[in-house]
Amino acid sequence: MTSGIYYKGLQCWIPDEQSQWIPGSIKDCRVEGEKAFLTVQDENENETVITVKPDDLNYEGRNGLPFLRSINSDADDLTDLSYLNEPSVLDALSTRYNQLQIYTYSGIVLIAVNPFQRLPNLYTHEIVRAYSEKSRDELDPHLYAIAEDSYKCMNQEHKNQTIIISGESGAGKTVSARYIMRYFASVQALIQSTDSNFHEAPQLTAVENEILATNPIMEAFGNSKTSRNDNSSRFGKYIQILFDGNATIIGAKIQTYLLERSRLVFQPNQERNYHIFYQILAGSSSEQLEKWKLVENSQEFNYLKQGNCSTIEGVNDKEEFKATVDALKTVGIDNDTCECIFSLLAALLHIGNIEVKHSRNDAYIDSKNENLINATSLLGVDPSSLVKWLTKRKIKMASEGILKPLNEFQAVVARDSVAKFLYASLFDWLVATINKALMYSADKSNQTAKSFIGVLDIYGFEHFKKNSFEQFCINYANEKLQQEFYRHVFKLEQEEYAAEGLNWSYIDYQDNQQCISMIESRLGILSLLDEECRMPTNSDENWVSKLNDAFSKPEFKNSYQKSRFGNKEFTIKHYALDVVYCAEGFIDKNRDTISDELLELFTNSDVPFVKDLVLFRLEQTAPPADTKKIKTKPKSNTLGSMFKSSLVSLMSTINETNAHYIRCIKPNEEKEAWKFDNQMVVSQLRACGVLETIKISCAGFPSRWTFDEFVSRYYMLVPSAVRTTESLTFSKAILEKHADPTKYQIGKTKIFFRSGVTPLLESARDKALKHAAHLLYEAFAVNYYRTRFLLSRKRVRSFQAVAHGFLSRRHTEYELLSSNIIKLQSLWRTALKRKEFIQTKNSILKVQSIIRGFLLRQTLEEKTKHDATLIIQSLWLTFKAHKHYKELQYYAVRIQSLWRMKLAKRQLTELKIESTKASHLKQVSYRLESRLFEISKQLDNSEQENNKFRERIAELESHLSNYAEAKLAQERELEQTRVLISDQSQDGELKELLEEKENALIMMEEEMRQVNDANTELLRVNATLKSQLKNYDMIIVEQTSQLKEKNRIIASLTKATKILNSASSIEQSRNSEEKSRRDSSLMEMRTQKEMLVLLMNDGLKHDLDKLTEYAGRTFTTLKTLLLKDNDVEAQKLDHLFLAKLLFIIISQMWKSNLCQESVALVERYCVHTLEYVFQKTSSANERPDIGFWVANTHALLAFVYTKQQAFKHSSAFTLLSTESHESVQTIFEMIESHLSKIFFEWVRQVNNFLKPLIVQAMIITGTNTDAGDENRKLRIKFFEKPKYKITDVIHVLNKVHDSCQAYKVNYEIYNALIRSIYRFINVEAFNSLFIDERGSWKRGTNISYNYHVLKDWCLESGVPEAYLQLEELLQTSKILQFVKDDPNYVARVRDFYALNFLQIKTLLHRYDYADYEAHVPKKTMSELSKNIVAEGINQREQLTYEVLDYRLQDSFEESPSLEKIKIPDDCNVTYLRRIIDLASAEESVEQALITVGNVADNDVQNSSDEENQVPNGIKV
Repeated sequence: MTSGIYYKGLQCWIPDEQSQWIPGSIKDCRVEGEKAFLTVQDENENETVITVKPDDLNYEGRNGLPFLRSINSDADDLTDLSYLNEPSVLDALSTRYNQLQIYTYSGIVLIAVNPFQRLPNLYTHEIVRAYSEKSRDELDPHLYAIAEDSYKCMNQEHKNQTIIISGESGAGKTVSARYIMRYFASVQALIQSTDSNFHEAPQLTAVENEILATNPIMEAFGNSKTSRNDNSSRFGKYIQILFDGNATIIGAKIQTYLLERSRLVFQPNQERNYHIFYQILAGSSSEQLEKWKLVENSQEFNYLKQGNCSTIEGVNDKEEFKATVDALKTVGIDNDTCECIFSLLAALLHIGNIEVKHSRNDAYIDSKNENLINATSLLGVDPSSLVKWLTKRKIKMASEGILKPLNEFQAVVARDSVAKFLYASLFDWLVATINKALMYSADKSNQTAKSFIGVLDIYGFEHFKKNSFEQFCINYANEKLQQEFYRHVFKLEQEEYAAEGLNWSYIDYQDNQQCISMIESRLGILSLLDEECRMPTNSDENWVSKLNDAFSKPEFKNSYQKSRFGNKEFTIKHYALDVVYCAEGFIDKNRDTISDELLELFTNSDVPFVKDLVLFRLEQTAPPADTKKIKTKPKSNTLGSMFKSSLVSLMSTINETNAHYIRCIKPNEEKEAWKFDNQMVVSQLRACGVLETIKISCAGFPSRWTFDEFVSRYYMLVPSAVRTTESLTFSKAILEKHADPTKYQIGKTKIFFRSGVTPLLESARDKALKHAAHLLYEAFAVNYYRTRFLLSRKRVRSFQAVAHGFLSRRHTEYELLSSNIIKLQSLWRTALKRKEFIQTKNSILKVQSIIRGFLLRQTLEEKTKHDATLIIQSLWLTFKAHKHYKELQYYAVRIQSLWRMKLAKRQLTELKIESTKASHLKQVSYRLESRLFEISKQLDNSEQENNKFRERIAELESHLSNYAEAKLAQERELEQTRVLISDQSQDGELKELLEEKENALIMMEEEMRQVNDANTELLRVNATLKSQLKNYDMIIVEQTSQLKEKNRIIASLTKATKILNSASSIEQSRNSEEKSRRDSSLMEMRTQKEMLVLLMNDGLKHDLDKLTEYAGRTFTTLKTLLLKDNDVEAQKLDHLFLAKLLFIIISQMWKSNLCQESVALVERYCVHTLEYVFQKTSSANERPDIGFWVANTHALLAFVYTKQQAFKHSSAFTLLSTESHESVQTIFEMIESHLSKIFFEWVRQVNNFLKPLIVQAMIITGTNTDAGDENRKLRIKFFEKPKYKITDVIHVLNKVHDSCQAYKVNYEIYNALIRSIYRFINVEAFNSLFIDERGSWKRGTNISYNYHVLKDWCLESGVPEAYLQLEELLQTSKILQFVKDDPNYVARVRDFYALNFLQIKTLLHRYDYADYEAHVPKKTMSELSKNIVAEGINQREQLTYEVLDYRLQDSFEESPSLEKIKIPDDCNVTYLRRIIDLASAEESVEQALITVGNVADNDVQNSSDEENQVPNGIKV
């Protein structure tokens, strides 16, 4: 018999008292007759046998059967769980929470589990941008996804939206509402600033700032610290964010519900009053505290010391007070009004300190009480009147009133009622003022709200040991909201069924309408409470008695239960659980008012603010206008009736909007970070209706699959022959074989399953996969063992062959060894005999040689002695003769030296005389040289005059030729005229014309005669000059010959005379140098004058603009085309001409003291260049010219840097040089900034071009064209190949590299450029894995492959360190390729220094598993979460991008040369060309002077060297 959905090995949940549920598995499942036995085993191997009926095995959880456990326990959406039940939901939330994932979807609901720790990185503006314009299913669950969904629905469906945030105190409702409001205020600004920096905060409008400013105000005046929450909202609020027709925020409106007024006068232990009181004491100045008669110690005030808690850990009340004051000013509340508000709050603190005493049975207040005086002074009322109406009550009769004294308790209640009334009035006034401020700009500009998005931050279901009126109202509101939630969920289910065309029937679910009717009906609880409040002799017991009489009927047994003992308690059975309410104080809290006398007292207050506040409160609580028609005096509205009407209005608003739900969960009571209490969470899931929603879903079709998803999951359930590419047909084939037709329905796009079908399909899938695995194992085993057999047989045969060969070789070796031994023996014996013979022979020979040697040595010794005797005799005779010769030689030399000394002294005397004559000849030589120089100068002047005369002669000759031509033309005209006259002698006019022509001819002849005379004179002068020139030439020749003769005489002097001449030559060189300097200074003055005129001319600026435009439009295009054609001419083009030319110009300006003009010129160049660079930013492929601008700007910077260093090392500083140095420094900083801007723009353009390529090229594609959805499912459709590959990225990088190579961009800049681009690729690809894409093993291999492609490109392109910017991607690829169930996984990933544990955990959480891959164990994820908490939870998941800068100083090591400057021929820049010519001439003159100076220095050095070489015996 079948075991239904249960089978051996199935994972399940076992109930547990502490953890609610623990995981287990089914060990055995058998059916015996009418009973079925199910054996389950928990993690501790404890077994339990469950006995049920066999039919129960077909239904999950029936009659004590265990719930089934889902495989995907960390699903983003609880509806995606394989088994939708309470333990699976709890486990999914616990798993995600332990993985630091606080948000989870449950259908239309977002469940938010409070982490009890700030997570600022989860709400940055980058996250806002990521969720903007994205559907809810594209990204991980988040508050922003719900906010974006509501915003999108408002724009598309043109319907108002409401986001309902609920949960118990401390669950995080206030924070969630705050972040949702921040999202709406920020998303539009972020969308409008898409072109700006991704990491810059958006600029908000005034209205958006005002909306955000409401949060600190409402939290200060309406929040307090409780035992459950440090920032608990003690009121409900509904904020409507208003939009115009363009979906732009124009304002907002706030509605509040049920402020907890009792907290003002009483706080339980370890709780605080409202934050604003502690903020005032901590943040106000000493003068303000003195003015309000306050002290800083909160324990001095009765309203603040009851909870014995004055501070909150991690909260600075002083800073919070400053934020509150700033927020009040933001919403338009001025300083004076703020002073009035704080003064009123101070008065409330003084009211709480008013001591009420008892005098017998009456209450008594001392009229001189200091706190009383302070309170009345701040409130502007009479102290005695306040004391009177706090201790007495006026009972109104028909005609007059009677004063009744109050006892001590009643007086304290009256005192506290005044404080609560004034604070509630202030709170309502603040809300109204804020609403007015939020709509001010819209009203001023007549803007109309077309739609709104409401954010409802409402208190969650509450149940304490003692539940009073506040809990009753809160739970009543939650009953209404839960009913709306049920209807909304049911409506969505119906709409989806109808849209899919299903045949469905009504789904029965637990409705709470009876409970709501019991509370709000005409004779309901609230009506009976209002009726009892109107009774003169009312009491809480009487009211409970009426409730028991009205609701103890059988029809209310599921909603109401009376107390067994007395009339002090009653029980209401809410949807979440039964709550016992204590009736004490219900009537007083429902009244919520003070006596008419006290109202009149405050209405007549001397403080206008207090008076207006009370009047405003009376208007707010006034009864409806219709009640005034009744003759009886109208009664003021009770708090219960006002809350009911506001709640009805709220529900009406919500019904007209599209609702979105956020359920906040408090995970533990201790407010401990990242602690998950299963029992507490389960109770909240029940209270907020999540589990009830699951039950509603299970009653219909809880599981639903699209056709493609279903086929991809269960394709193995049918044979391959039945499979088809049509997903619908394929799905039907699977269902027909494995599912009951009554358990599912096929819609238009999905398949809907009833409860219990999914476990059956999963069971069949497991069996099919196991069967397939068994078949694969059989095939593998057969092949494996056959392969092993064949391999073994082959090895045996090989071993046998080796053994046979070894034995044969060993036998052969033995035979060879035997024969060799015999041969060795014979050879050994022969060798021994031969050795013995040789030794005997050698002995004989040795004896013979010894004897012969002895005889020979004896004969030789005798001969040696004889020869030595002869040599000694010869040496003695030689010594005697040599000694006699040396004595004779010494005396001869001495005589010669004395004689030569005498002759040298005579010669020295003669040389001194000749030296005196040489000085005179030198002076004559100097005069001749001076005369020669003057003649040369006159000759030059004559030559110049002669040239002028020649030019004049040429000019006159041209005039003469022109005159001859003109005269010939006139003669021809005259001849023609005469011919005409001869024909027409009567014509007088022709005669007159003839006379005029003749006169003109005469005048021209006269001019020609003058020209000839002038020409003759010029020829005569020229002849004279030529004769003078010849005379000068003869004089020069004569003087030259004389000079040569003198030089010949001087050259004949001795070395001593040369030393004297060396001093004269030094003086001469100095004189000639001074003269040449004078001449060069004159020429330099003329050059500088012309240069100054050119530099001051506006034509220079226009020429520079022309050259810049030519460089950007023509030159770069020409060079790019030549480079594409591999033209050699492209390499010869000087691409730095612009920088060189500009530096020469500003250098000349510095020399001409035009420092400010040089700064202005460089600034003009920078602005013009930058505008041109920013104009053409359409595509990176179209901008090879940026390399040109970078190269030129860097070259110019290098030139200026060299000049700057020269100034720094110069010792001669003047006022002029100081000003030039300052201008150089300014220009250097300007060009440096300009270079940085061009560099950043280049990086930005390349990054913009690469941005759409990166994700597909780096992650989705790799070694093949797989589109990224790893082949873990059956392929039933064909997808398009990705658009981009890594080759596209390499193509862009090659373009950048070619541009840098073409224009020889400095290596440091090129290196920083490539590193910045690689950093951008790394950041974009890495961040996409956290937003749009999911990681997988296949994508890990793609990333690794693409990483090595980029690394190889770096190594080939000369930037080996750039690939280090991809370290995060490399480590990510390794993480994605690791085996996920490795027990040492955490230890392995610790080595990844570039990634933090939060990033690693998120990668694993977003990992897309294939069917054959093992999932990451929960233990591993828990270890990662613990490491994250240890490191700090506020680590960033995503990387931030910053452009990497270059090292500027290192880039100046090789400055370009200024030697060759060539302006392109086709560029018409006259002024620039002339400046280049003048600068070149000036440089040539300076170089010549330097050369002359060097020659003179060399002469001086040579002379000094010669002086040093003179012998010591000669003195000058």
